[in-house]
Amino acid sequence: MKRADFFAALHTAAPGSTPEAVQKWIDFAAECVSEGQYANFTPSKDQEADVENWLDTLCGGVYAVRAEYGAELAGKLVGLSLDNCCLYPGEMLQAAECLRDGGTAETISGKIASDEIESEQPFFPVPVHPLTEQDCGPDILIRERAVPCGMWDQRMEPGYILWNGTVLLESERDDSGCYKAGSGLDGMYLRTPELYRPSYTDDGRLWAFRQVRPAPENYLATAEMSVEGNYNQIDGIINNEAPKPSVLDTLRQCQEDAGKSQGGTAPPSPSRDPER
Repeated sequence: MKRADFFAALHTAAPGSTPEAVQKWIDFAAECVSEGQYANFTPSKDQEADVENWLDTLCGGVYAVRAEYGAELAGKLVGLSLDNCCLYPGEMLQAAECLRDGGTAETISGKIASDEIESEQPFFPVPVHPLTEQDCGPDILIRERAVPCGMWDQRMEPGYILWNGTVLLESERDDSGCYKAGSGLDGMYLRTPELYRPSYTDDGRLWAFRQVRPAPENYLATAEMSVEGNYNQIDGIINNEAPKPSVLDTLRQCQEDAGKSQGGTAPPSPSRDPER
């Protein structure tokens, strides 16, 4: 995972996490590599690639915490780095439990020192990559970094106004952490169906957002399902029927049935005239 993608992924997974906190996790990954520690215990020929592998697994750990304890606690876990408390992935879920119960960075550091929190070995979560270029539209620059809200009692809400006019509020996110788009009109926020994800530079500067493209839909299959009379024939041809037996096969079957009903043998089936 590239550094810019790591910034974007943690911004999405852990609302409230700051670029300063995320940078300390990147520094922690670089420190691990410099000390000969490698994600999945597998070094590569490129030191930067080793750091990116660590960012993969650290991101996976944060997403595991989010799945278990929610986005807010994931954000608090990312913020531990500001108190010089960076964790191995195997320690993250235990540390999150401690945070949930009122613990602090100091409490967690003490539990690590006394082996009450011990990294589960080996524990490298499945990497959770952010959306790829194929999943997103082009970068749309940020015009404003706060959103005016309220018609009479006006206030500034945390969020962003993009250069295409889209309004993104920190309070309006979906389950994955992506921003629900909206439009602003006289201090009113009107929801629109689009989703956006942040776009960072390698040094941790949030400079733009990208629209998330929906999963491609099989429009032909959808249209066919709406009008198809034979639901076992969803094959790209609308209202086609299952293959019917030929006239010859029907005649042969009738002759066989007649022979059986008379207790005899059915007459021989007609054969094709080779002259025709």
